[in-house]
Amino acid sequence: MSTGWRLLEYALLSAFVLSMALALLTSLLQPWIDRLGSNLDARRRARIYWWLLVGPALLGLLQIAAILTMSAASKAYPALQSVCVSHSGSWWHACVWHPLESTEKPWLWLALVAVVGGAGLLAVRSLCALYRAQQQLRALIRLARQATMPGDVRVVESPIPLALAVGLRRGHVLISKGLTAALSAAELDAVIAHEKAHLSNGDIRFGMLAKVASLLHLPRTRARLLAAWALATEQRCDQAAALSCGSPLVVAQALLAVERAQQGQRQPLQPLLTMAFADSFLSLRVQALLQPGAGSRFPLGGVLLVMATLFVLFSAGWVHHISEFILLFVPS
Repeated sequence: MSTGWRLLEYALLSAFVLSMALALLTSLLQPWIDRLGSNLDARRRARIYWWLLVGPALLGLLQIAAILTMSAASKAYPALQSVCVSHSGSWWHACVWHPLESTEKPWLWLALVAVVGGAGLLAVRSLCALYRAQQQLRALIRLARQATMPGDVRVVESPIPLALAVGLRRGHVLISKGLTAALSAAELDAVIAHEKAHLSNGDIRFGMLAKVASLLHLPRTRARLLAAWALATEQRCDQAAALSCGSPLVVAQALLAVERAQQGQRQPLQPLLTMAFADSFLSLRVQALLQPGAGSRFPLGGVLLVMATLFVLFSAGWVHHISEFILLFVPS
């Protein structure tokens, strides 16, 4: 096997080991993170949980990039390869380039082809779903008439009370005619301000990225992280709506009014690339609006960043050794 294929073999394997290790560590630390994060404001919690969701996948990609970059540098500066000429057995051996002397491992390449093929299939299915969702949204937007309200707000001719933020790039707010009849003017303004906050924050875009990148997490951990991120996102938009309307009470009343209006109504299937008002976490959102906490100043984001940096520094050696063990000592 050529050195280039050995390098790719090692890069993929070490990135997978590092990503899964971080995913397992996140699962172990999640109860502690949840306890400390519950006292933080919604904006900080949304950022922290988003990075926790994408962290393992992002770290794996960075590991691959580091290995390939160092390999290119070692060709220009051969002295860099001398780090790997002899192994001292130390767990601090933190190289990202090593001319592996393994023979071909058909089982490993079959596994990598299966992983890459599965990821490719998932990507194709996701792209097809996104394309269908875009077509549905375009049709829905075309059917909606431009409202007299300012901004990209459109009214859908439907008796079902519904408010949606839609779109990845140029977003729109869709309000059903049934919702305009069920809410007062102040409550309707609060709903629109909430949905516009989703668009300005890019929540639909970041949500799609989080759902895809978080597939490396354990299923239960992934579900809890996604739910925590969604709650923080909704509460962040509730706060923005309260600031826009001048009263958290109006936003809370709007949440309860939409919930009452939707009772007994058959809700339509919510397409991708949308975020709905009063879709979930109703009691927690109302409680946060009516009884806002003082907010903790604990630098949880900074602490997690330092821990992630130390994890990368301390793990580089054992990731290298575990990867080499699998590549070099498992029989072909």
